[in-house]
Amino acid sequence: MQMSISLIQSISVMFLMILVGMALFKSKVVGNEAITVITKLHLYVSAPAAIFNSFQIELSRQTLMGLLLAMGAGIVCHILFIALTSVLKKPLRLTTMERGSVIYSNAANLVIPLVQMTLGQEMVLYSCGYIFISTFLVWTHGKTLMSGKKPENVWKIFTTINVLAIFAGLFCFILRVRLPSILGNTLNSLAATLAPTAMLTVGMVLAQVDLRRVILNHRALLVNFLRLIVCPLLTLLVIWACGITRSQPWTAPILMITMLAASAPTASSISQFAVLFDNEREQASIVNLMSVILCIVTMPLINLLYTSFAM
Repeated sequence: MQMSISLIQSISVMFLMILVGMALFKSKVVGNEAITVITKLHLYVSAPAAIFNSFQIELSRQTLMGLLLAMGAGIVCHILFIALTSVLKKPLRLTTMERGSVIYSNAANLVIPLVQMTLGQEMVLYSCGYIFISTFLVWTHGKTLMSGKKPENVWKIFTTINVLAIFAGLFCFILRVRLPSILGNTLNSLAATLAPTAMLTVGMVLAQVDLRRVILNHRALLVNFLRLIVCPLLTLLVIWACGITRSQPWTAPILMITMLAASAPTASSISQFAVLFDNEREQASIVNLMSVILCIVTMPLINLLYTSFAM
């Protein structure tokens, strides 16, 4: 219960940041150029700094096992979500864009700041397991789904900035390389900007949208019901059924991060692919924006269920 309260508080703080972003855009203090700049700062500075910094902890058998558990949980989640959309695509007439939006969540942009604020910087390490699996799959399976073509160069996935940050951090983690205090403090300061940059950008984007048109979109509601409710409940069912959090209590915080990632809004990569491949680009944006709005309510509820039944 205490963790759910902390999560609600953290999401409330992030929601207020979104409102600040909306106010800045509505009052014309900033324009579209600010969205581009802040997004680049988030993607190329704040997020990599937070990811790399999370590996600056002591190597132990438990931390290594925890990281492997997070990766394994990420694999299981994506198998479940891909299977779910495969089963439902005919009865619900799910398009490829809708399937991609259900399968892939915005684990990096939202979950890392939430983990920072709720569980502490040291726990960001375990979010990297899910992010690594999700990044690999979204640029292979997700891109193929949206384009109808197989990816030309899978190795490009490993040159994306977040994956490079994971590899660099993992290298230092395994070899016990610790950064000098000045460099470490610099990364700490940059990592602290992760939540503000992400939420201000969301607010600025939402300020340009007719929210009534978003909320009343029935197909988007269906997709987000699957993404924000069905997928996390399916994940919770598997965790509860295997009983690992009860038999091995140290796994509970790690799998809580998996639950946060599984209940996060739709991946922004799907919206970007929709534009790139002209695959329901407007509808993809509506689905994405609706998921950001609705997750403010759904994520704390899912976390409350997790702490009630799986811990």
